[in-house]
This record gives sequence, structure tokens and C-alpha cells, in this order.
Amino acid sequence: MTTFLLCLLAVSQPLSVTRADLAAAYLRFEQALETHPPEATEVRSLSQAFDQATLAFFSGRNASAIGAIDAQSKRLLKASESTASLWCYKVRVNPPIVVADQNFKVSLNISQLYGAVADKLFEVALRNEKGEKQVGIGTIRIGLGPFASLSIDGISLPLGRYEVFVTSEGASIVAGHISSVKEMPSAAKSRHLVAIDALPEKADATLVSMVKSRLDLLVDEPSEANSAEFLANPIDLARTIEREVVAISRGENPYRSRGQDFWFRLASANAFPVRVYCPYKDVQNWPVIIALHGMGGDENMFMDGYGAGLIRRLASERGFVLASPRTESFSGSDKNVETLLRFLDDSYGIDRSRVYLLGHSMGAGAAMSIASRSPESFAGVVAIAGGRAVSSDVKVPPTLLIGGEVDFLATPTQMSRTLDAMKSNGQNVELRILQGYGHTMVVQAVLPDAVGWLLSRRKGLPGLVQNSNQHGQTKAQAR
Repeated sequence: MTTFLLCLLAVSQPLSVTRADLAAAYLRFEQALETHPPEATEVRSLSQAFDQATLAFFSGRNASAIGAIDAQSKRLLKASESTASLWCYKVRVNPPIVVADQNFKVSLNISQLYGAVADKLFEVALRNEKGEKQVGIGTIRIGLGPFASLSIDGISLPLGRYEVFVTSEGASIVAGHISSVKEMPSAAKSRHLVAIDALPEKADATLVSMVKSRLDLLVDEPSEANSAEFLANPIDLARTIEREVVAISRGENPYRSRGQDFWFRLASANAFPVRVYCPYKDVQNWPVIIALHGMGGDENMFMDGYGAGLIRRLASERGFVLASPRTESFSGSDKNVETLLRFLDDSYGIDRSRVYLLGHSMGAGAAMSIASRSPESFAGVVAIAGGRAVSSDVKVPPTLLIGGEVDFLATPTQMSRTLDAMKSNGQNVELRILQGYGHTMVVQAVLPDAVGWLLSRRKGLPGLVQNSNQHGQTKAQAR
């Protein structure tokens, strides 16, 4: 492989802060919480600092929000100054997807997201995720301004997924990925669309619509504004969709009895994005938790965010199917709820007597609204850092309200008022307030208990039930 330097530029305008940048900082924080849990004496100040970062985000100060979140990650990880200083840089390698073993020109851009401009030299390499191969890209310096760009020609990569490995002042971070694929995503999408258009009319319209929505993720340049695109692994995605198209052509449901984590749009009263996780193959009669994210989040928030995807690990341990739709798109129509449950039933044979709602913040209010409109569909509701009272005209399922003591958005006083209003309407409701926790960190802290509380309930039975799923028992016994 031959490489040569084509250009090195320094300009005054940094790249814009995107949803991908915010996601990277947030996921780094949640992973730090998971791997380095704070001492009890630290929880209050961490919660308050993170909630202040949330306010910066909602006021449009995204760079400030990232800086505030990174400060807390550094605190949890006790990261060195040299490591933490790398987090303030946005590193992008273009193109993000290339054809394996074919030469391409790579453009490397580094932009400072926050903090004072400092003279800094970076070494950048692409490293196979298995650690088997590393390809040097070159060095790049920031100093004249908060942005620098480097272009190199004559690079080729074997098939695989590569980490963008950045080193400076003895510290290193993974700052992104580049995928080397057999076929560019746009070409694969066109090929699959031809196959889908040739399907017989008897092909299941819902499944055809779903796989077409998944084809929309096959893009050559994933958008930094669309988390479903930038979080996807193009190699795994292309391989999975290939199998799905073949299955539909055979008249099969490609999602039936398969343990998997996948994203799609489901057409109902409106088309809503949803991500579904079923941890094992051939599940039978499993309960379902529908998890609704808060404002500013999306259908990936519970799956990858809160507790670094804690609810997915709980699904594997305790045995349930997890569905997380886009709250705003999903919650406005009861038809959406029934369409989702029908798909899950057709694919996994779910236990309709054990369907639950769990929501955070805006999602908590949405969960209460859905439960009040369709109380017969659910066995329990958990509303975290939010929720609303319902009228006495309808009997909602048993409800658990959970709040944080230092939450300034859904304050303990507000949560107590919701409790009192629901009790006065004869509802089966209880409230728990976690000391020291704020609006967002409370989710990770309460998820295990919240899931356990839900799974102990069955629609139509006055008492509690045990979670009898085989996989859930096996995982629990192994812990």
C-alpha cells in the first residue's frame, strides 16, 4: 500500500455539533456509570451536573452539553487529562464505507467541539475490531484553528469493520468506525428492491413494508442526524437484510422465533420507528415490555443509552421481549399499540396477559396516556421521572411511579401530587423516591427493580406471579 500527503489545511470554522456527537458523549457517560459506579456520596452531585448538561442540550447549547457530560465521565473513570482532552475533538473519516480490497482516497477531519484551542498533534490509524490488523493514516495537527483536514490516496482495506484509533500525548481513544464491505449499501439496496418488486402479490404486506424500511438504513454515508443509521453496523445489517428478503420470497416470516435486535418502521395509524430485542430463539409465551424514551431521545435510547443498554441485559437475564418505539410517533394512537402487539404475537407468540409499559420523562406521560386509553391491554405500568394522573372514568393497570429526590423537572412534589390524584380516583398506584438521584441518572438506578415489579404482575390476577421463563431462570441461577 502506498500513501502520500495531498493536503493539510487549518481553517477557522469547526464542523457543526451533531446528534452523533451528543450520542457519543452520552454513551460514554452511561458506560462509565456501568463500569465505574459512583460512591453513594457522589450520586447527588453527579445527578445534578448531568441534569444541568441536559438543560444545556434543551436550550440548544450542544457543545456545552457535551463538555459538561464529558466532565462527569472523566470524574467517574478518573481518566487522565491527556485521555479526557481527546474527547473534546470530533474525528471523522470519509468515506465511512468502502469496498473491500479496492483503493480509495480517505479524508480525515478533526474539529474541536469545546474548550480552548490548543496546539495538538494526532496520530490516526484504522484498526481491525479483532485487533488483527492496523493501517496507519498519518498525523494531523490542530493549532492554527479548531479544525484541520488531511487527505490521503492509495489506501485499501480487507473486508471488515475498523476502529478509527486516535493517539495524542500518550493517550488513545476510538473515535469512530470505517466499514470495508463486499458491496456498497446503495447497490445492495437497489438489488433487494428489485427482488422485492418481483415478489408475488400474496407476500405478506406488513413484512414487505418492514424490510423496505430496513433497506432505508443501507446508505453509503450514514447521517449524523439519524441514530438508527450511525449506530448500525453496515456489514451485519447487509447480511441480515439479505436473509430477510430471501425468507419473505419463500413466504416465511423472517422474524419468527429468532433471537435478535433489529430496527424497523411499522405502518399503522402512522409509520413509527421501533427497535425490538428478543434475546433467544424459539421463545414461547414470553411477556413484553414496551419502553418509551424521554424528550430528545429516540427508539435507541433504552437499547443503547440508559445504563448502557441495561434493559437489554435484563431481557436476557429475566426473559422478556423488549420493544422500544419512537415515543412521539407511537403514543398518539391505540391502533399503533395493537399493530405492534400483533406483530410481536405473530413473531414470538407473546403472553398477552403480561404486556407492560415503562416510560421515562415524556415517555412516562405517554405510558400513562396509553394505559388510560387501552387499560385492557396491559398488566402494569412504570412511570419514571414523569407521568400524569388519570380520571376516575377508567381503571388503569397497577402503576408504579418513580422519582428522583433532586429531579428539578419532575420534582418529588409533583410526583406526590400525581400519586394523590390517582389514589383519589381509586387507582392502584404507589410512589418511590430515590434519594440523591436526578432526572436522568434515576433510570439506570431503578431499571432492575422496575422490571422486576412489572414481571411480577399478570393481567386479571389480583396477586403477584413469578417470572417462569426458562431462559430468565437459567440466567438468574447462573449469576
